[in-house]
Amino acid sequence: MMYRKDLSLSFDDERSMELFIGLLSGNVKADMIAVSRMGHLYISLRGDPETVKRSIARIKELYKMVRSSGRRTMVKYPVDMLLSMAEVETPISLDTVAISLSIWGYRAALRGNHVVSDAPFELVVDTVSRISRIYEELRGIPMTPPVKRLASICAATCGKRPEDCVRELEAIGVARNVGGYYTLAMTYTSAVEHLKEYLARRGHDEHRHSEIRRKVPRDKGQG
Repeated sequence: MMYRKDLSLSFDDERSMELFIGLLSGNVKADMIAVSRMGHLYISLRGDPETVKRSIARIKELYKMVRSSGRRTMVKYPVDMLLSMAEVETPISLDTVAISLSIWGYRAALRGNHVVSDAPFELVVDTVSRISRIYEELRGIPMTPPVKRLASICAATCGKRPEDCVRELEAIGVARNVGGYYTLAMTYTSAVEHLKEYLARRGHDEHRHSEIRRKVPRDKGQG
């Protein structure tokens, strides 16, 4: 049995609506027709009742995310959606995204199947893409997965070459080289905190944050 459901959504600006429309493709399984007019988006869904029900839930989730993004409120970004929107060259550990965002001054954490953060949506997606590229560049260097995570965070947040970050982790005592194979020299939690403190002292986070400010403007006085 075919089922139909119509939705009407309002947006504050054209950019938010365009971002939302872009997210609908690939995230909504029901047959869909969407028409925009004067700040409103009218969506008509058709399909079997269960598919339409799941599509409505997804649309509401995406709508809440887009409306909240960039307002310094915590937003739940679904991992599967981030991976579908980003340019993923190789699988990554998503905690690297949350840690990188926190180094840039945002609140961020990986909770279940969501990255929860007050960072703008575009920045979260860009960070996923960036870290995936770095993972690929580190493929030829023998190291444990935790060291790869830390090297990726370092490279993503300070702009250094990934291989230089591996050596830098060794230099600051976070990692050690055992016969050409890099391993952690402490627990992962301690290593993350040590790296954060080191980057803050070096001022790498502010340098990288200035690049992000040019790409994703934020309100003055915040961050």
